[in-house]
Amino acid sequence: MDFKEVKIGLLIFFVLIIAGMLFIKIEPPVIGEEMTYVEDPLYKNKELNFDSKQTLVYIYASQNLTTNMTYKVYTKQGCTYMSREDYPALSCIGRNGTDEAGSNLTLSDDSIFFFKPWMLAVDDYWKWNVKACFDIDGEKQCELNINFKTIRTDFIEGKKNYVVKIEYGSSTVYQWIEEERRILTKEMGPDYVITLQD
Repeated sequence: MDFKEVKIGLLIFFVLIIAGMLFIKIEPPVIGEEMTYVEDPLYKNKELNFDSKQTLVYIYASQNLTTNMTYKVYTKQGCTYMSREDYPALSCIGRNGTDEAGSNLTLSDDSIFFFKPWMLAVDDYWKWNVKACFDIDGEKQCELNINFKTIRTDFIEGKKNYVVKIEYGSSTVYQWIEEERRILTKEMGPDYVITLQD
C-alpha cells in the first residue's frame, strides 16, 4: 500500500464522519422534570401533637450568613398548620404527620424544614430508606438512595433528642429530633448549622 492509497482512505474516512455528523441525528435522553420517591414502609410510634399555638424561632448560620426564621404552628379543625411568619400556611397536616401529598419524606410546602412526617417514626434504633427517581425515556430510574439512621440520643436542655444521620449521594446531614414534639432542634450540614431557639 502506497502513500496515495493511505491519503484516499483517510479522506473517505473523514468524509464518512462528516456525513454522519450532518445526517445522523442523535437524540439526548428525555428526562422528566419531577423527581419522585419510592419509600420503604414506615411504622410511626407517635402522632403529631400540637394542642395550642406555638412560635418556633430558628437561627441559620453559615460562614457568610446568620438569619432568624420564625414559624407559627397552630391547630384548627383537625389540621395542624405550620408556616413562616407573615406567610399563609399551605399544608393541612393530619395527626399521622402527612398532608394532602401523602408522602412520609416531605410536605407539599417545602419551606417547612423543621418537621417532616418521618420524624414521627424515629426511635433509638430507627433506620429508613427512600429512593429518589427520575423518569428517563419513559422508564423510572431510581439511582439516588436517601438513608436515615438514628446514631445516638442526646439531651438538650433536659429534653431527649434522637440524632439522625441522613446520607444522600455524597452529602451527609445530621438532625437532632426532639422526642416529645418530633420537631427539629438542630441540624448540621456542610458549612451550616440550624438551631431552635425556645
